[in-house]
Amino acid sequence: MQSKLDSKKVVKDDDTSIVEGSFGIQSITVEGNQHYTSDQIIKASGLFKGKSVWKINKTQSAARIKQTCTYVESVHISTKLLNQVTIKVTETSIAGAIYNNQQWILVGKNGQGVDAIPVESDYPPRYVYYRGAIPSNEPLGKQA
Repeated sequence: MQSKLDSKKVVKDDDTSIVEGSFGIQSITVEGNQHYTSDQIIKASGLFKGKSVWKINKTQSAARIKQTCTYVESVHISTKLLNQVTIKVTETSIAGAIYNNQQWILVGKNGQGVDAIPVESDYPPRYVYYRGAIPSNEPLGKQA
C-alpha cells in the first residue's frame, strides 16, 4: 500500500508505517584522514546526503575508498541514529621508494604503492631508497 506524505514514500510492514525519507543520510563524518579531504573520501565512497541508510553497502563503499584513495589502508563505516554515517580511515605511512620508469613509487608500510613522484635526483627526497628492488608494475594501490 502506498500513500503520499510530504512527497515521501510510506512503507507498510506489519501495521507499522515507516517514512523512507526519514532514514536518509543527514550527515557524513570522516575521521583519520590526512592525505585526503573529507569530501574526497565521501565522493570515493559513493555515499551522499539523502541516500537511504538501508541502501548503504558498507563493504562496497569501503572498497571504493581503498581503490580511489591509495594511502588508505583500512576503512570502517558505521551508522548512528539511522541518519548519521561515520567513515573512519587508517592511512599507511611511507616505508620507502622504488625507482620505476622515470619516477619514484612511494611504498607504504603495507607494501602497496601509494604515490608516484617525479625523479629529480639519484635518490628520492625524504624517503628510504630500496635499491635493487624490482617493482611489480601493478597500479598504485596494489602490491608494489
